Amino acid sequence: MKKYIVITGASSGIGAAAAKAFARRGENLILIARRAELLQSLKDQIAKISPESDVVIKICDLARSENVLALWDELKSYELKALINNAGFGDYGAVGERDLSKISQMLELNVISLTLLSHLFVRDYKYKPSQLINISSTGGYSMVSNAVTYCASKFFVSAFTEGLYYELAQDKEAKMQAKVLAPAATRTEFLAPWRRMTRATTTT
Repeated sequence: MKKYIVITGASSGIGAAAAKAFARRGENLILIARRAELLQSLKDQIAKISPESDVVIKICDLARSENVLALWDELKSYELKALINNAGFGDYGAVGERDLSKISQMLELNVISLTLLSHLFVRDYKYKPSQLINISSTGGYSMVSNAVTYCASKFFVSAFTEGLYYELAQDKEAKMQAKVLAPAATRTEFLAPWRRMTRATTTT
């Protein structure tokens, strides 16, 4: 039976780069994001990189946590070997001055959906050889002015994943590994607002 690596937020940036890297190793992929055109373009690129890789695309807005259970039901027909929770975004500005609907979406995506997907994956794959990789940030280990809520959301990702690592290690029957990846500023769509935010922070 084919095994797949699931990548959320796969339409650009780290998610797209990870998909191409795994494709070069001949892996089968399930790519999840909101933007259908970008996902299809990525699938076409991967077909040239690794024609033998099976690539499934799923259009899903994970900023709406109610979509998580429906997505997981769709994934039950596949055998998974890894889940990479990469989907996330940042909202920058002083606490008390931000659009609350955008803050809510950020927390839904960065925290709630990631946590739900992690729980579902552990529930179904804890005793199978598998890997859960949650994408945090260097902002998940230090607070930055004008990015307090974003950093706090990534603090949660880091703490949750590290805690899960120790929990799995205590279960001698568990075969799953949990890992956290905490990149610094990376040349993606995410970078421009982060640069503006850090520049403003360092000049005040």
